[in-house]
Amino acid sequence: MKRVFCLLLCLLTVLFCGACNTRSELEEPDTSGYTEDTAAALPPTGSNKVPTAEIVDGIFYMFEGEMRRLNYTVHTPEGAEGEVEWASSSDSVLVENGIVYAKKEGYAIVSGGGERNCVVRVLPKTLPILNINTNGVAITSKENYVDCRVDLSTSNADYCFEGARGGIRIRGNSTSSRPKKPYRIKFDSKRNLLGMNEDAECKSWVLLAEWYDASMLHNSASLSLASVILTEYTSDWRNVNVYINGEYQGVYLLAEQSQINEYRIDIEEAGADSSEIRSGYLFEQEASSTNPLLTLDVQAYKYTNFLGTYKPHTRYFKWELKNDGTSPEQTEFAARYLKNAFKIIYAATYDGNYFALDENANIVKSKYKSAEETISALIDVDSLARKYIHSELTCNWDDRQKSYFMYVDFSEGGTGLLTFACPWDFDHAFYQYGTYKYADTEAYFAVNRNVWYAMLLNHEFIRERVAEVWQEVYANTNGFDSVLDMMLLVTRNYDADFALDEEMWNRGRDRDAELADRIIQAATGYQWLIRRIEWMNGQFSDPQFVTKGKI
Repeated sequence: MKRVFCLLLCLLTVLFCGACNTRSELEEPDTSGYTEDTAAALPPTGSNKVPTAEIVDGIFYMFEGEMRRLNYTVHTPEGAEGEVEWASSSDSVLVENGIVYAKKEGYAIVSGGGERNCVVRVLPKTLPILNINTNGVAITSKENYVDCRVDLSTSNADYCFEGARGGIRIRGNSTSSRPKKPYRIKFDSKRNLLGMNEDAECKSWVLLAEWYDASMLHNSASLSLASVILTEYTSDWRNVNVYINGEYQGVYLLAEQSQINEYRIDIEEAGADSSEIRSGYLFEQEASSTNPLLTLDVQAYKYTNFLGTYKPHTRYFKWELKNDGTSPEQTEFAARYLKNAFKIIYAATYDGNYFALDENANIVKSKYKSAEETISALIDVDSLARKYIHSELTCNWDDRQKSYFMYVDFSEGGTGLLTFACPWDFDHAFYQYGTYKYADTEAYFAVNRNVWYAMLLNHEFIRERVAEVWQEVYANTNGFDSVLDMMLLVTRNYDADFALDEEMWNRGRDRDAELADRIIQAATGYQWLIRRIEWMNGQFSDPQFVTKGKI
C-alpha cells in the first residue's frame, strides 16, 4: 500500500511539474497600458479590415497567474491587413497573440474579432470562504429551510458580501445520511456567487459535500466536461471552505440548482394558475421519489442494445416534475406525454411501428415511414448524442435511475422536442462507488445501464450523430486537455484544504483505505480519464461504430 501511494504521489508531482512547465514557456506580456476600459471593448465581429480569429475553445477554467494558448483558426478576408485584434470583456484576463493570461478571479469573454468567442473562468488560488449563520439553529430537515445569513469572502473584492438573508436545508439522497451533509441555500433575493455562470443572479445554490469522492474532483471534472460537450445549460462550480455558525465544515463544491430559470434551464412555464398545457416541463428521473409524477415498469419490456442483450438495472422508472408549480391539467398532460414518448421510441426501435403524439400527448398513427423520422420528430437528437457521450465518458453510476434530467418546451418559443440536458450528481462518476474500483476504461458503460441509451443507440442515425459530435468536440478541445489540466491544478492549489477536510471527516472509517486517500484517487482518476478518453476516441472514430457498432 505504501509503495503504491509513493508511486502515485511521484506521478502526481511529475504531472504538476509538466503542467507548470507548459505554461512557463509563455512569456508574460507588458500589461502597463491595459485598463478595465480596454478590457470591456470587444471588437465588432465580421470586420474585413483585419484578420479575425475563430476561437475553437468554448469554456475553460484557469487559475490566477496562469497562462494558456487558445485553440483558434485565423480567417483573412480579401484585402485584410495587420494582425488579429484580441480583446477581453473584463480585466480578469488579458489576451495577446492568442495567449490568455489570468489576472484575477472572475470571468471574461475572449474575442479575436470572429463569430466564435470563448468564456474563460478564472479560479482563485486561495479558496473562498462561505460563512453561514443560523443563530445556532440546527439544520436537520430536507424539506424545511432554516433562516440564515450568509457572508462570502474571496480574493476578488467585487464578489464579497456580508449578511445576505436566506434559508438553508439539507439536500441529496444517500449523502444526506452521511456525517458531512450537503446543503441547498435559497436567498431571499437573487444574487450571483463568485461570478459563476457569467454573473447570472439566482436565488438557489447548492453545496455538494463530496463525501464519496476522496479526490474531490469527480463533480468538478464532470461538470467541466459537460460544459464543452453539451450545448445545453451546465452548472458552473467553485470549491469553497464552509463555516456554519463559526464551525469549520470542510471543503464543498458550490454549484447551481438544476431548475427552470432564464439563466439555467431556460424554458417557459405556464404556471400553476393556468390550465394551458402547451408549457415547458422539466423532468428528473429519481429512483428515491416518494411522490413521483410517473412510475413506469421498464422491465415489462424486452430490449437489446447495439452490443447485444440488455436488461434494465432497475425495475421502475420514477419521474418527478421539477416545475415551480403546475395545474392538475398540466400535471396529467406531462405524465401522459413522458409515458407515451417512451412507448413510441420503444415501438419504433423494436417493433417497426411508427407513431406520433397528438396535441394532447395521445399516441396516434403517423405518416412516418422510418424510425429516424419518428424519433427525430419526438426528441432532440443532438442533445441525446451529447448527453450520451458525457454519460459514457464519465461512467456515472447514478444516471441509470436518478438525478437524470430531460425537458420539453411546448410554449410558443419552444421546440416541442424531448431534450436531454443538465448532467448532474457525479459522486460516483468514473464508477468509483463504495468499495468498487474504477470502471474498465475500455468497455461500454452507459449504453449497458441507461434504458434511453440502450434503445436509442440501436439506430445508425443516432450513432452517426454521436460519432460526429465526438470527433468535433475531441478536436476542438485537443482531447479535453483543459479539463485534465484543471484537475491537476485544483489538486495542487487546494491540496492543503483538501487535506484538512480529509483529516476532519476521516472517510476511511467506513470505506476501503485506498479509496479514501485523496492523493491516490486524484492520480488514479486523472490517469483513468486519460485512458477513457483515448479508448472512446478509438471507438467513435472507427466507421464500424456507425455501421454496426464496434465492441
